[in-house]
Amino acid sequence: MQLIKMIKMEVFYTKESKVAEDKNETTQALGVIPLLDRLWRFNKVMTLGYCFLFLDAFLSYGKGYGVFALSSSKLSDFNLGDVCLFLLLFGLISSLGLFFLEGVVFAVLTELKAYRLFPCEGSDKRKKSGYVYIGDLREYAMREQSELAYKEYKEAFGKWYDELVNLHEARRVSFGCLFLFVFGWILSAFNGSKGVFLDGVYSFLDLSMSHFLLGCIVFLVLLVVYLAFYGREVDSSLWVYYPPLYDIKVKEEKKRREREREIEREYEMNKRKLKDKQDW
Repeated sequence: MQLIKMIKMEVFYTKESKVAEDKNETTQALGVIPLLDRLWRFNKVMTLGYCFLFLDAFLSYGKGYGVFALSSSKLSDFNLGDVCLFLLLFGLISSLGLFFLEGVVFAVLTELKAYRLFPCEGSDKRKKSGYVYIGDLREYAMREQSELAYKEYKEAFGKWYDELVNLHEARRVSFGCLFLFVFGWILSAFNGSKGVFLDGVYSFLDLSMSHFLLGCIVFLVLLVVYLAFYGREVDSSLWVYYPPLYDIKVKEEKKRREREREIEREYEMNKRKLKDKQDW
């Protein structure tokens, strides 16, 4: 009897162990899904491309070959110092260097009034009925002690702030991709580096066009992507749909216009009276 019980217990634990292993494998497989889901977002794709291009430029400058020329035999050339140097440069350039360079380019484009090439989205909601400026909504909520208005303000402000942060990140990353591509392209031309990003794309596509022409096309694509993020703005999120405050604003605007018309009428009357006195 004891032997039978031991066999049953062993079978039970074996089944439990197998179920646990299957569950663990399923969990690991499902863990890939969030990663793939992130790659559907353009910002995440650009971030992945930035990391790839940074590694490609690092190898091209330090080792004389790019990522597509990297093989198992060449991995023996790396040591702990190379890894630490890569991480240090990646952190410094991504956080400080890229921030400074993109800021300079952004300022130059703004000085050249490049933003005029892109339509302003904020004016659309500004003209729509029922929409009010987020700052006016905050003042109204504080003045009237309205929880609903303050809740709407917090949600709108949080949405605007998230969009602003994502936009700035997208600008820096897209500019970083453009800068690193040009940097790697120049390095490959000067020191003869092989297997850089452009070489890999050219070899994979097997195009009849020249290597230089493909480089110009990739450069223009990355430039257009950056300019698209440069021209984008999130001012439309600063306008919130809140009819009660909108009605108040409309009434205040009507009163203001009536006062202006009344002042103009008084001015014209005084002007005519003064003229009549002078004629008399």
